[in-house]
Amino acid sequence: MRAIAAALSLACLMPIVAQAEIEQRISAESVLKGLNVSVSTVDRSDRGLRRERWGIPGVEGAQLELIGNDRADADSLSWRCVEYRHDGSYASLRSKGSSCRAIAVKILAHFVAEPDLVFDVLVAQPTQKQLDSPAFETDAMRLQATSDGYGSVRKRATRR
Repeated sequence: MRAIAAALSLACLMPIVAQAEIEQRISAESVLKGLNVSVSTVDRSDRGLRRERWGIPGVEGAQLELIGNDRADADSLSWRCVEYRHDGSYASLRSKGSSCRAIAVKILAHFVAEPDLVFDVLVAQPTQKQLDSPAFETDAMRLQATSDGYGSVRKRATRR
């Protein structure tokens, strides 16, 4: 039932998101503009591609990761960001005051016209594994975010 509700919610978003131009590339320079990030570290992914990572000052353990040999047209961008309450429990990403929500919405704003709305639909489901979470797809991208602080923007495979 939850999967059907998520699919319907995402389908309802298509006309809203389709109204504006959206980015068709994952560009590090574009996505990082306006985000407070630490100095990056660079290494190689498991597939041998260039991997660049940034921390997010002020949110312990938060991280952005860009994978792809071309920083102007990377294969994927992912993030993890979790906030805790004073009692040690997880803080909700649905809260408008959440730093993690603000980061995710800023990232999604490069790819969709209504990033707040897309984020709300994506994280409306209970915590799930990243691969099982609802996704929003454009012609070129697949966007995912979970209520437990993980998210990604990935290029979709081209159909031949």
